[in-house]
Amino acid sequence: MSAILAQVLIAITPVKTPLPAGTTAGVLSVVVTDSTGAVQPAVALTGSESPPFSFTTSLPISADGVTVAASIVQTALDANGTPIASPGNPSVAQQLTLTEPAFNAPGVATMTLTPAAAAANPGVAAALKRA
Repeated sequence: MSAILAQVLIAITPVKTPLPAGTTAGVLSVVVTDSTGAVQPAVALTGSESPPFSFTTSLPISADGVTVAASIVQTALDANGTPIASPGNPSVAQQLTLTEPAFNAPGVATMTLTPAAAAANPGVAAALKRA
């Protein structure tokens, strides 16, 4: 059985850090690993996204039906696609968890006669009481 997926928006708030001499900034590369361990292709963020430094992806919903979890690793790349040599680059894996509020899912329905219908149909009301 396939997992039920939720589309989520992941937004990064990058920390502005001075570039090493002779380096031209490129993109912020983000790799997502979902809760099943599946690694998604890297996403290149430039800041021109809306909102800036964000992207959407689909992630599996956990067995509880409301939790979505993943981890991300961010890497600042130079204009040639090489990681910029700087402390904290690439980042350590950051755990992300989203728990959606519960919602009213389909459930069990029941049906009874209204008091007026029971009074108007005593035979039906008596039969229902025996059932």
